[in-house]
Amino acid sequence: MANRPSYHFEESARKQSIRTPEYANQALDAFTDRLGIARAPATLKDLLREYVIEVQLNIDWYVRRLERERHMQWLFTAFSVVLLIGIPPLIAWLSHRDDTKTVWTAAQITAMITGILAIHKTLAAWVDKRQLFGHFWRTSAELKELLYSFEQRWYGKATSGPEPSPEPTPEFVQALQADVARARQIVRQERQGFYDLYQSPAFDVFQRLNDAFGQGQSLGQQFRSPALDDRAVREQDATQRKQSIESVQRRKREIEAQIQGCDRLARELAAELGSADGAGRARIEQNIEILHQNIDQARRDLIKVDAELAALSAR
Repeated sequence: MANRPSYHFEESARKQSIRTPEYANQALDAFTDRLGIARAPATLKDLLREYVIEVQLNIDWYVRRLERERHMQWLFTAFSVVLLIGIPPLIAWLSHRDDTKTVWTAAQITAMITGILAIHKTLAAWVDKRQLFGHFWRTSAELKELLYSFEQRWYGKATSGPEPSPEPTPEFVQALQADVARARQIVRQERQGFYDLYQSPAFDVFQRLNDAFGQGQSLGQQFRSPALDDRAVREQDATQRKQSIESVQRRKREIEAQIQGCDRLARELAAELGSADGAGRARIEQNIEILHQNIDQARRDLIKVDAELAALSAR
């Protein structure tokens, strides 16, 4: 069975696992020394190796996972501290930044802070969902208690009989088998709790963005420079002035087009006077007079528009 072919997933798992014969043999030597067994027979070695695999190697696995979880929690805490310390001066610096290359507006600052806060909220929800540190620590502590109690209870009592080939006592074998069964039960309970706990968390992206947006706006208003508000007011005034100028220019073009149209129509009517009879001539002259009145009114309106345009351009 030791040399049987391995599946691909077994090879992949073995690269990441410490449950290997090499680790088991190392732990077995230490275990026999701590039990005071100078020379264990082959049958006892098999039982001790099984105990080592089910207890010591599992403890080692949980200790490694605890270090990994502690490292991840430390990274998240460091990230949170950086945000706590860095966001206020970042907002203040961006609100002061005003050069030819980059001009940050309140909306852009709020959008950036919203993104950072949304990421932090998502990571916080993921870390809270895991809750694996206490889960692994409890299982590791139970296995350590099992191991140390066994060592204390059976030190120097594991074997009996004359040297150099002592035999294990029946009580020791029974205790060894009972602790192996207990260790398997502890790991099985942990595994079931792991399956119940470790599920892919569902994130409501829009809800988290909405919450982060409200906080981003609040932070931006509290920490941004007053110069940013002044610049925003100036930009708003400039936009409104530009829109007003474009509106006045559009009115000016309409008035000029009206003047040109009325003048052209008046010239066409004047050309028809020579061939018109008395009644027709009077009607044409009346229409020409109305057109000239409209032209005069349009020119007066044009003067007002030019004055309004000059006032807007001078602001």
